[in-house]
Amino acid sequence: EWLPEKLKTQVEFMEAHPEIGMSYTCFKVMRTEGPKAGQFKIFPEKLATTFEEMVDSFFIPLPTVMIRRSCLVGMAWFNPQFKISEDQDLWFRFVQLWPIATFNQALTFTVMDERAHLGADRIAVHEHMIEVMDHMKLAPPFERFRPLMKKKKAKLRYAIARDYVADVALECCESH
Repeated sequence: EWLPEKLKTQVEFMEAHPEIGMSYTCFKVMRTEGPKAGQFKIFPEKLATTFEEMVDSFFIPLPTVMIRRSCLVGMAWFNPQFKISEDQDLWFRFVQLWPIATFNQALTFTVMDERAHLGADRIAVHEHMIEVMDHMKLAPPFERFRPLMKKKKAKLRYAIARDYVADVALECCESH
């Protein structure tokens, strides 16, 4: 759900800053079930506006994004090869061409229930993030970030291994 001031805030900003190709905001999440039912959390914790920051945070909430149509002309949009993180692939490509601005306020609201969704599988999300970076074509000025991407992929692989170990430990405890 877009909060009432979202569209006005972003449109006015984008009109005042024609050099900005895209803007996005934080969003507020409320859980409806489980021990955290009724509690709110604001995402993302870190807002990225540069390629380097995106490698580090790797999360731009799609419902909060506003993109100038002229910036998308001639650009491939979502890559259907990716089941998860297809939007992150687009953001990585986009930031190599256009400046991005952020709003450190929650202008979008969403409710999460306990239904399964692709993003809930942390291992799959990490694997897809690695796949996006493996297929990333960098413009010459961005080649300098290749070592940073390699380091991020190593951290993601470590997180995958840690999650597998935690899953196995949980299964062992449950079976006893």
